Amino acid sequence: MNNDVITLFDNFTSSVENCLAHALEAIAEYIDAGDNDSVKNLFELTHEEESLADKYRRDIIDRLIKGAFMRDKQKELMMLVEDIDNVADGAEELLDSIIFIGSDLPFLQKTDINKMAEVLTVQFSTLKEAVRLLFKSRFQAVQKAAALQKFEADLDIIEEEVIRRANRESKNLALKLLCYKTVKGIADLGDIMENAGDDIAVIASMKRG
Repeated sequence: MNNDVITLFDNFTSSVENCLAHALEAIAEYIDAGDNDSVKNLFELTHEEESLADKYRRDIIDRLIKGAFMRDKQKELMMLVEDIDNVADGAEELLDSIIFIGSDLPFLQKTDINKMAEVLTVQFSTLKEAVRLLFKSRFQAVQKAAALQKFEADLDIIEEEVIRRANRESKNLALKLLCYKTVKGIADLGDIMENAGDDIAVIASMKRG
């Protein structure tokens, strides 16, 4: 049963990774060109991958409840699953809110989103590798998880640039607030990944089994 959970984790992290990529691409495209066919297609793909990730999340939890891994490790693995799933949920919700509001975001540029997406893509790839290593080499898993923290500074720099641009170019408080919430929402995805990294460090410190 443990091997089943490991396989499910691989599938789960891949779906979350795809969900994140589609959502960020959709946001960048929306900011650049508005609500076009490409955005609609990426919107649908985002929701499909989030639903698939949810299925894998439920399957993992079901296996854990039925006895996969030691009891003390089960709780921590469930927390890890939830934190990783929060990446997909957060990306999906952010995209949904932007499409729902339907407002222009004049202080945000496609290059801003692409820069943040590049950082988050590498960060999630690091998290995905840390999860894989968790079941093979606990020491290497902890090293990978610790590396997740270094991405925060890069995201903060981009976030600060956008906020400064908004303050310079407009006195419209509502638009500035919307831009701030958007870039902060994207940057917060990195914080969620760090939380998952903390879960990995805790699990790696436990006995095998």
